[in-house]
Formats: sequence, structure tokens, C-alpha cells
Amino acid sequence: MFLRYVQRIGAMKAVPNDLLSKFVVRCLSEHKMSDFEWICVAIAGLKPGIRTWRTIIGNITPIGKRVVTTAVHLAITASEEEEEEMALKLIRAAPNSIWRALISIVALRALQEANISASTAVYNLVLASLLYAWKERKALLNSSVAPGVSQEFLAQGIYRNIEMAVTVGVDQPLITVALLAMSSNSPTSYKKCLEILETIQPEQRTVELYAAIARGCAFFGTTKGIWTTLAAMERDNITPTVNILNIIIAGYAKRRLPSSILHEQHDVPPYPTDSMSYPEFEELEQHDVPPYPTDSMSYPEFEELEQPYLLSESEDIVQEPYSEEHNVDEQSALEDPDSISHYSPIPHGARAMGFYERNLKHIQYTWGIFEQYDLSPDQETYAETLHALTNAQKYDEGEDIIGQMINCGIVHDDYTAFRWIALRITRGDISGALNIFDSITNSSRCKALSLDDVRYSGLDTVVISPRIFVVFIHHYATSRNLENAMVFLRAMHKHQLGARPWVYAMLLKELAMADCRDLFVELMKHMLAVKSVPNEEAMEVIKRYSAHKRINPMETTDDNNDNF
Repeated sequence: MFLRYVQRIGAMKAVPNDLLSKFVVRCLSEHKMSDFEWICVAIAGLKPGIRTWRTIIGNITPIGKRVVTTAVHLAITASEEEEEEMALKLIRAAPNSIWRALISIVALRALQEANISASTAVYNLVLASLLYAWKERKALLNSSVAPGVSQEFLAQGIYRNIEMAVTVGVDQPLITVALLAMSSNSPTSYKKCLEILETIQPEQRTVELYAAIARGCAFFGTTKGIWTTLAAMERDNITPTVNILNIIIAGYAKRRLPSSILHEQHDVPPYPTDSMSYPEFEELEQHDVPPYPTDSMSYPEFEELEQPYLLSESEDIVQEPYSEEHNVDEQSALEDPDSISHYSPIPHGARAMGFYERNLKHIQYTWGIFEQYDLSPDQETYAETLHALTNAQKYDEGEDIIGQMINCGIVHDDYTAFRWIALRITRGDISGALNIFDSITNSSRCKALSLDDVRYSGLDTVVISPRIFVVFIHHYATSRNLENAMVFLRAMHKHQLGARPWVYAMLLKELAMADCRDLFVELMKHMLAVKSVPNEEAMEVIKRYSAHKRINPMETTDDNNDNF
């Protein structure tokens, strides 16, 4: 009643933002939807700035998707401002990427219902918002940040709007990332992506667009989609690049066994991992088995989106912080480079070996395409080929390909070194793996080994990464050589490097099973020193073992962390 009186006397503009917001929340808490709708219309009539809308939307998002949808729709249709400007303002007022995506969809729908053709600027912002939400889905959708805004909801938002976005001429980097997201969504999504490419003028169909589709197919495991995309490139007279051929090789190297084969093995990885195949995909063709769940996906192309599309210099938009764990991964768009799947034992039954050997034949065929187009393989080409050779137990061929790489003038990076170490550990050559590690960390040792074996050349220039340590930590921990596992963990921390939560969880579990109380306490100290937040599995192990062994929390703190 108070606000209705204030409106009648023309004093609504004098009501502070926080008071308006309190009235909105009170209406919702008392389930007075008619009053809530009235207030939204009244506020829209004031032509408020973005800060007002940020305050209001920030207060109503915890209540749920329906009220946000109602508020946005009413604000656009009842505003005295130009509808498109109001839509842009509301999208930019969202408190985080997930709500920004929801508001984008609602705002665009409101414009369409009002028979307003949205501009390129609107579609740029809508598509960028959807894609950022897609990227952040693991960080936010597993929490209570946006109940009701599912991963499928975001996918459908991209599907429904991509064609019109292409028609109105959105910027090509956005189209590229949209194709990447879409093609990684299901085994047959690549078909829709290729149809969208058909709507783009031939001279605007770049190799990056095709590479995005191929990368999504490779991530999902749809190798049929990769070859179909490559055929479409040839039809459009677009020459393959090293990048797209590497995508093909990585797609085959990282393919995981179908569950029908995996369940036959006696050496299945001891921990639940993201490398497991999913039962719902058992009916797909063998070449359509998804290698990893889509939650682990990351998109290098997102690095160029934030400034031009999500920020406005004149409106002081506050961007939500992104945790380091969910930053864009510069190593690969196909998977998490530090996933446990890199370190788990490789099943080797007869059918499994046939699976890996077929993958290897496809990779060898792809090497022929390099020669056909006079393209030079790079470090990623050799590293992923080494990965496939390791899976197929072609260890000697893997050793040879490292020599071939060095003889071609290509120097080691951390990924080639990691794959070479993994090959030697897999074949049981631990001393050989340690020679590679020593060459990375000790220049004198590298030079000495290089005199007899050129393959060690340049390893001392490799910028060491956590996975170089983790591959040894995982090997020694699962072999129950826990002292050596801790040696490599200490060395990793001395290099000011930390591992992913699953590494600490795995090591805590092994230490608890072996009843290594002192090492268990030491590891907890290390985790505190490097500020590693335990995951759910680690917390359960810590809780049970600490109670069993009566570990006092004070034992896990140390005033002197110089060794870490």
C-alpha cells in the first residue's frame, strides 16, 4: 500500500534501491505474486540504472528461476525505455554467469514476443552469456547457485539461438565456441553443426569453425563425426591444418574402452574415474564411445570473449570471481590434463588390445594426411601418438618416435616428457622413467645422458609441471611404495607446484590403508601448506582415519612451513 501511495503522488524515484528491493523480497516471501508483478512494472517505469536492477535481481535469484523469469519479462514489456536497451541492461545486471544465461534467454524471448528483431549486439551478448555459463556449469550447477538452470537448459538455449545468431552476423569467435559446445553435447550433434555451417557464406567458412566441430567430436568420442567434418572441409576446398589433424590424433589416443570391454578386464582401475565409459552409451558404435564426461571440458577460445561481450566500460559491471580450478585450461580443449585417467592402469585383454590397435591404425592414417598436405607434426602430434602407442603396448615404437621427434628438430615440452615417462612406467622401466625426470631437473644429468642417447636432448629446458610429479606419485602410491610417493610429493611442493584434489585423496587413501600414521599426518600438513581443499573422498578418509587413530587436528599444523 505504501508504494502504491508513493506512486500516486509521483515520488517513486525518491525511494532508495535497497528499500525497493526489500519490498520485492517481502512480496515474494509472503507469496503475494500480484504485488510482486506490480512492483516490477512500477520499477520499470522509473527507467532505473543498472545498479538498481543488479540489487533487485541479486535479491530475487535465491528464490528461483520462475520469479526471475517473471521479473525480467515484465521489466522489458512494461518499461518506458527502448526494449532492447532494457534487455541488455538486465542481462548485464545478472549476479553470475548462470543467471546471466537464464536472463539472456528470457530477455530474448520477450523481445521476440513483442515482434522486435534483436540486433547483432543483443545476440552477441546472449550467445556469449550462454557459452560462459556452459563453461562454468561444473563450478556452479553442482551448487545451489541457480536451481532449475540445468546443463540441458543451457544446451537448448544454444541450439535454439545459434542459427538466428549466425543470420544476424554475430562475431565469428562466438560461432566457433558455440559449435565446439554443441558438437561435444551428444554423438550426433556434429550433424546439426555442419548444417549450421551450410548457412554461412562459403568465403566465411574458416578452418577454425571446422576445427571446433572436430574438437567437440573428439572430446565426446564421436570419431565418425571427426571424419565427416574432415570430408566437409575437403568438399569446401579448405586445407587441413596441423591443429585439426592433432585433434583427430588426440581423439583416438584418448578414447576410452567401451564398458562392455572394460567390464571383462581383471585390471580395471582401482578408483572410480572420469575415464570410465557410461552404460547408456553401450549401444553406440564402438567408435562413438565418449572418452570423458563433458564436465571436464574447457575452451581456450573463451579467453577472448570476456572483454568485448560481457563488460561495459560505462556501467561498472562486477564480474563474479572464477576459481583457479575452473580457469580456462591452456593445454587442451579435449580434457582435463591432470585427470586421473592419465595415470590409471590400462586394461589389456584381447578385445582391449584390438580396440587400442584399431585406434592406432587411424592415427597412422592421419600421419599420412600430414605427408599428403606437406604439414609438419609438432610436439602435440608426437605426444598423442606416444599416448596411443603406450595404450597398444607398442613400447619400442614409442621409444623410436621420441628419437624421430628430436631428429626432426622438435624439442621436448612437458607433455612429450610426461608421455615418455608414462610409457616407461607402464612397461615397468622405472629406472628409465627416473632418467627422464632427472634430465628435466638436472642439467648436468641431461647432458651426460644426451651424449649416449639423443632423445634426452633438451629435457633440461622443459618447464616442469605437476603432472610430471603426479605420474610418479600415482605409480608409487598404487604400488604401495608410499615413502617414494611422498618423496615426489615433497619435491613437487618444493617447486611451488600443487596437484588436483584427486591426487591428495588417492594418496591419503593409500596411506590410511597401509596404516602409515606419520606420513598421513605429514600429508595433511602439506595440504594445509599449499592450501589444497580436500574433496569429498579425501574428507571421508581424513574423518575415518583420524577418528580411528585419534589424530589431533593440532598435529596437522606446523608453524614452520619452509620445507613446503
